[in-house]
Amino acid sequence: MTIGFVIGESKPTMVRAQTARPLAVGEYVIIDSTDKKILGLVEKSSVSSAAFADVQNYEEAFESKEIAESNIRDKSYISNIGILGFLDGLKKGTPVLPAIPPIPGTAILTATKEDLGVIFGPNEEVWIKIGKLLRNNTIDAKINLDKIVSRHLGILAMTGMGKSNLVALITKEIAKLKGTVIIFDYHNDYTFLDIPKINVIDAKINPRLLDADALSEVLEIRENANVQQRVLRVALTQTVKESKEFWNKLEREVDIIINSDDKKEKENRNSAYRVKDKIDDAQHRFATLPWLFIYRNYSETEKNLVLQKTGEVRSKETTNLNGQSLLLLKKHMFSFQKNAILRLSIGQQRLQGKDGNLEWVLE
Repeated sequence: MTIGFVIGESKPTMVRAQTARPLAVGEYVIIDSTDKKILGLVEKSSVSSAAFADVQNYEEAFESKEIAESNIRDKSYISNIGILGFLDGLKKGTPVLPAIPPIPGTAILTATKEDLGVIFGPNEEVWIKIGKLLRNNTIDAKINLDKIVSRHLGILAMTGMGKSNLVALITKEIAKLKGTVIIFDYHNDYTFLDIPKINVIDAKINPRLLDADALSEVLEIRENANVQQRVLRVALTQTVKESKEFWNKLEREVDIIINSDDKKEKENRNSAYRVKDKIDDAQHRFATLPWLFIYRNYSETEKNLVLQKTGEVRSKETTNLNGQSLLLLKKHMFSFQKNAILRLSIGQQRLQGKDGNLEWVLE
């Protein structure tokens, strides 16, 4: 059905149309080009009246209303229509813009349910429904799941426009297909998700396991703050990483730089103070850290002893293995890696697992 015509100057990406009725912004239309049909989206819509063009007062407005209602040519409906591509190409998932703009006088047609359904709501398993078209609510809006999970995807919009809702909706649809989604929820936006077998994990960062570059990001030191970056690299020694009082030890290392008599270090004093402020702020954000224990080159017997001893204690207790002093706490989980750091962090009431041939249960 013809609802208007292209008027004025047209471009390969945009046309202006005079229509028989006001078109809604967001409405899809077909531009019946002589080459091929083109799908367009109404981006701007305006209505004007010749009878009301030069109205100066209420009386004139009242008289103009009667004239406008009796004159079928009084109203003018103008729309700016963005060109999305040839209809045939869009149905195949390949948007192609016309090389030659539509000629003025080209008919504007109503987009049919069949045309839009093939493009936005294909009946294929890889397409998941995320809603309906805004101005054509009989048409399902779907996205190709294979494509969005096999490449980088950005969801961009202003605050409050529904980015988190869209992510939640996609997550639910993936869950229906028994897929797996990992969400890093920095702002606690997804606690409302009601998905079977959802596993909520409190995210924690152990700064002892980070290198200086990664820790600088956690401390929010700017990438171009080169002197502050250098101060942190100097301060973050292996002794600091292995210290039970990590933050205090790191602060003391920065204090050494601040109080140094070395001329070069004095020049870095202001930057060192800034790093210290960042560390102080981090201590409030990361008040509780996982316990850290150092033990290397242990045998299976020693490993059994550590497990057994940890399961038995009711409070803080120290044991000694090959000269290595270990502080053991009840209800802490841990992982073994040969010739590496043995890490313990507060965990659940009961933990079980397997490390090599050794099975263990910690309560």
